[in-house]
Amino acid sequence: MNSAWAKDFPRLYELYRESEQDNEANYFKNFSPARSSYERLEKELEELDKAAWQEFKQKVRKYKSYIAKKHELRGYQQLFDLLNEVNGYLYLKSNGCEEIQFISEKNVKTPDLIACCGGFVVLLEVKTVNESKDELNWISQNSRSSPSTGKLGWKRENLLSNGS
Repeated sequence: MNSAWAKDFPRLYELYRESEQDNEANYFKNFSPARSSYERLEKELEELDKAAWQEFKQKVRKYKSYIAKKHELRGYQQLFDLLNEVNGYLYLKSNGCEEIQFISEKNVKTPDLIACCGGFVVLLEVKTVNESKDELNWISQNSRSSPSTGKLGWKRENLLSNGS
């Protein structure tokens, strides 16, 4: 990573510094192609207050392998599941909640966030809906990668119903 990356994306760069930087699968290794995605992520991370940012970084440290763990079919799903907790924080913030905190994980299941909202304590468990294993296998078997874009193209004959 170069100094411009650190300057333009300071919070993402902090996450990168906490990760396995030498791992070729590191999500942040190939910076340029996904610049707009990084801009969106950086903007979301910047909305965390100082305490929440420290709490989130602590959680990332616990799961730092997710940054460099690319599943054959699911890609960086575990990383994005973790990053989606920031969206939970932003949701609570946009609904007028205060004192929003990430809950440290223990050996028992706990919600992801706690906040005060309208005199009540609010707990939030962030869930990310992902494709099923069967769906991912179908996509993998019935698509082809375009050499120029790297995007998946569906085989038309597999999308037609039996009656067509």
